[in-house]
Amino acid sequence: MRSSEQGPSGGGNLSDPGSGGPGTTLLRERIESRIVYPEEAVRRGQQGEVILRIRIGAGGVPREIRVARSSGALLLDEAARQGVVRAAPLPSAPGWVEVPVRFRLR
Repeated sequence: MRSSEQGPSGGGNLSDPGSGGPGTTLLRERIESRIVYPEEAVRRGQQGEVILRIRIGAGGVPREIRVARSSGALLLDEAARQGVVRAAPLPSAPGWVEVPVRFRLR
């Protein structure tokens, strides 16, 4: 299912404290729009928040995608990682960013 049907929804700070301008909002929205809530996770009633740490290279290419904090469900963690891959190129300057992604059943 697309994120618009079930969740996920992200929020919070995407890079360093004090940031939060239009660029970080655009990055979060871009990633969220590419995330698919896994059907198996829906059947299991899995919800949670995963925090991804992403190293963005030149041209917005994600060079590394790490799970900084797991949602507690591997299906959700992997869905969030795959959303980043599908969102490339990312609208962000090169460097590290943290992106929280929440998965909620509605």
